Amino acid sequence: MLPSPTLKDLQEISEEYNLNISDDKLSFYMKTIEHNLEDVKEVNAWKNPLDDEKHKYGNRPFHRATLQENPYNAWHHICNIKGGQNEDQVQLLADRKLAIKDNIFIGMVPLMNGSRTLEGFVPECDATVVERILNHGGTIVGNVTCENLCLSGASFNTTYGPVRNPWNPNYSAGGSSSGSGVVVAVGDVDMALGGDQGGSIRIPSSSCGIVGLKPTYGLVPYTGIISIVRAIDHVGPMARNVTDCARLLTAIAGFDDGKDDRQPSTGFQLTDYLAEVNAARPGVLRIGILKEGFEECDGVIIDCIQNAIDLIKSSNQFAEVTEVSVPDHSKALSPFFSPILFYATQDQLIDGCGYGTSVSGVLSSALSEKMYDGLRSHSHTLHDLAKQVIVSSAYVKKYGGHARYSSYAKAQTWFWHIGKAYNKALEEVDVLLMPTLPILPIKIPSPDAPIRDAMEAAAISLSRNTAPFDVTHHPAITLNAGYDKETNLPIGLQLVGRLWDDATVLKAAKLIEDSLAELQKPFSFTI
Repeated sequence: MLPSPTLKDLQEISEEYNLNISDDKLSFYMKTIEHNLEDVKEVNAWKNPLDDEKHKYGNRPFHRATLQENPYNAWHHICNIKGGQNEDQVQLLADRKLAIKDNIFIGMVPLMNGSRTLEGFVPECDATVVERILNHGGTIVGNVTCENLCLSGASFNTTYGPVRNPWNPNYSAGGSSSGSGVVVAVGDVDMALGGDQGGSIRIPSSSCGIVGLKPTYGLVPYTGIISIVRAIDHVGPMARNVTDCARLLTAIAGFDDGKDDRQPSTGFQLTDYLAEVNAARPGVLRIGILKEGFEECDGVIIDCIQNAIDLIKSSNQFAEVTEVSVPDHSKALSPFFSPILFYATQDQLIDGCGYGTSVSGVLSSALSEKMYDGLRSHSHTLHDLAKQVIVSSAYVKKYGGHARYSSYAKAQTWFWHIGKAYNKALEEVDVLLMPTLPILPIKIPSPDAPIRDAMEAAAISLSRNTAPFDVTHHPAITLNAGYDKETNLPIGLQLVGRLWDDATVLKAAKLIEDSLAELQKPFSFTI
């Protein structure tokens, strides 16, 4: 419990904030603070209703994945939680096996968020998306590895070693939802959940040759999932085909009774995305090739995506393909994304112990307490990218004056403007098309690699075509467009659609998936 304040404590605070408060007034404030401390004490003594959730789960056996079960290091815990039979609800996920990213609560199954700072934490409840999966008859067979605090687009910044790409184990599987991408690709599960703040669904989906959808912001509730930055938090489906992505989205989307303040409180309309995808083909599908989305992409990426575009044109009478331009797309990642990711991550995830303040809804106090203790006892175990975020943000906060806050404000305002530019382009076309990633998956560096090599391999430059749509909140999906002949690594194609029009994005992806069927090849184990 907080100690009672002394006059000297308050004098130091007054000086720090340049408040120039007299001792008489500070003495009066002491009484107010004492009252506030009593409120804190009473609130902390209140029994959180989430604590009662654990009793309804009964016994949920789990175990750490063995080497035999885990050749790519993708699994964290193995379990077998079968969904209930609800006669009042269509069982969209009956007979389907699903994996859950290791930052999403599965009640009574340990979670780490890829980091020793949370080692030993056991969620007291299911995330809403987990609850909905089980209500739809799905079977959850485990949680899967993610990057340390989810702060990387690669797959070698995990606590227990790199997650390997099943198409070529010397290379990254992409991150931060690395395990989700791998277990879907190799067929361990039918579908998985991933999270996306800068591309963390789409990067591993592209790297592993599967389909991954970042829904419109707020469409799928984030309740019971560890956040990075609330303004860009997304959770969504990953599967081997578009139809299963639509199936899982239908099961997990929808309003969460005010538990998640990322969601709109009114005007929420549910859509049967599976039915939309399975419906008759639309009229003409207008595809806009985003010119700036090809800038700074490697030649092998451009050639693969161009080949896919040619196939779409030649094999599909429903597709009308034109080039569109959004010039500011080239500046979206650098310089404008960095202040949002770095400074808000520091305030919310690190200093705010997972939530920060100015947040409403249903929150886990147990998570905040564990984060607080873990960051103080195990922050030295964080990987270099996480440490870079902390040091860079703390430096600007300490020595940069207003620069930290003004750059964040300007970056968010700038993204509002580019969002309008994307919206304008999407008035003329149904979806924007571009490469998902500018380069092939990265070769996993050796443990003794120089820090420069390791940092560059995991840099946010991977996210130049994915991160902008996290901030503007547009739905975006990646699907496989082919493979690199030399490395056997998949190459992803990304579609971006209008806000709240995830159905059109999925329908367009299904149409293109059918057009590119000849480019696909069955997975065969490489370990």
